[in-house]
Amino acid sequence: MINLTKRELQIMECLWNSDTALSSREITEIMDNVSQNTVKNTIKKLLDNKLVKVGSIGQSGTVLTRQYVPILTRQNYISSLISYEDKKEIVADFITKMDNKKELKRLDELVQEQEENI
Repeated sequence: MINLTKRELQIMECLWNSDTALSSREITEIMDNVSQNTVKNTIKKLLDNKLVKVGSIGQSGTVLTRQYVPILTRQNYISSLISYEDKKEIVADFITKMDNKKELKRLDELVQEQEENI
């Protein structure tokens, strides 16, 4: 299980929702009522835990700035919060309520591919 604080999760949401790498200043602008120092300190923790990385170096005015991208995906984070047994129940419930044959066929193809890889 990956435990993120409320602030860490807010920053991860900013990064997950962005198509590009974001600087701490850009993250601060997206978030409400948070200082850039708080964002920088939280990003440092995320870097130390290898949940984000420096994706590029950008320019903010005349200063070079690090821009961050997530290493941890939203799907992996959510998956880490749910037990294996609960995942099985969720998948079973999802399949039984599915009414689109094309999507159901695609799921079947994924299952077949996985069976071949085991």
